[in-house]
Amino acid sequence: MPSSFENDILICDIQPFVNEILSAGNAKLASTFVPKCTALALEERVELWLKCGMPAKAGEEALRAKNVGLLEEIKGKASGGDVMEIQRMISQLQRR
Repeated sequence: MPSSFENDILICDIQPFVNEILSAGNAKLASTFVPKCTALALEERVELWLKCGMPAKAGEEALRAKNVGLLEEIKGKASGGDVMEIQRMISQLQRR
C-alpha cells in the first residue's frame, strides 16, 4: 500500500492528464478527475473546474475555503444560471 507521500505524488500527477483530456475536447470526462487533484492549491483546482466549463463547481471550492474574492472572480467568468448560483454563495458567506 503506498504511503501518504506517494499518494500525493500520484494525485498531483493527475493534473497533466486532466489537461490532456481537456485538450482532446472532453470536459465532462476531465471533470471527473478534478476532485482527485487534492494536492493542488485552491486556485489551481478552481482553474481546472473553469476549464471544464463548471463555474458552479469552482464556486463550491471557493465557498468551502470561504474565499469571497475568489468567488467574485469566478462570478465574472460565469454566465447564465451559474452567475446566480455564485452570487448565492457570495451572499451566504457575507451573511456570516
